[in-house]
Amino acid sequence: MGKNEIQLKNWRGYNAGTITIMNMELDFMPSLHAYLKNKWQISVGVAIDFTLSNLEYENPKSRHF
Repeated sequence: MGKNEIQLKNWRGYNAGTITIMNMELDFMPSLHAYLKNKWQISVGVAIDFTLSNLEYENPKSRHF
């Protein structure tokens, strides 16, 4: 059985055949409306570093690089 095949079994556990996937394309990009309508959760993480040890952004010794 190849990785593009799904083995089917009957209710007794015996082989009942296979499904072979020749080509599959997923095109699913949910909108914000879909998230809200289906009660999906959106997780967001935000971090702000206010320490002075980072130096200026243009400085090559800063930790921004």
